[in-house]
Amino acid sequence: MRDSPERLPTKGFAVAPQGGGCTEAEVCRLYQVIQEKVVDGHARSTLLRSTFVIDKKGVVRHILQDVNPKAHVGEVLKVCRELSAKTHAN
Repeated sequence: MRDSPERLPTKGFAVAPQGGGCTEAEVCRLYQVIQEKVVDGHARSTLLRSTFVIDKKGVVRHILQDVNPKAHVGEVLKVCRELSAKTHAN
């Protein structure tokens, strides 16, 4: 199942798209989502599937890397709920 923004909590958090949504190489390097792999004997740069949970102030609150697509939505929901609980407790 593909990730769907409407399935993710939006109150207080923004969820950045996975690595495929990043088109600028410099941004990918800054977010450290480019990795080197050897494919057929040749080194290649590939994107590491990643999700960044970012708060309303633009602060990265959690990073999920090398995610499992089948469990990903559940993992993001859990992280967002935990962060939301912490935010509302303060």
